Amino acid sequence: MSLYEESCSLNMMLEVKLRKAETTITDQGVIAAAKSQHYEDKFKAVTPEAKAAINKANEDA
Repeated sequence: MSLYEESCSLNMMLEVKLRKAETTITDQGVIAAAKSQHYEDKFKAVTPEAKAAINKANEDA
């Protein structure tokens, strides 16, 4: 019986860790999307001349 109780306990612990990992992965996805949107908005606010300079720097690199 002890082995069964240990396996149930281990299973519950792993389920808790899995839920935490899923939450963390979801949170990281939301953060990445927000950062991406933030930088897209900043890039849209840049003047055409500055965009051309950025694109040229990217091509040169």
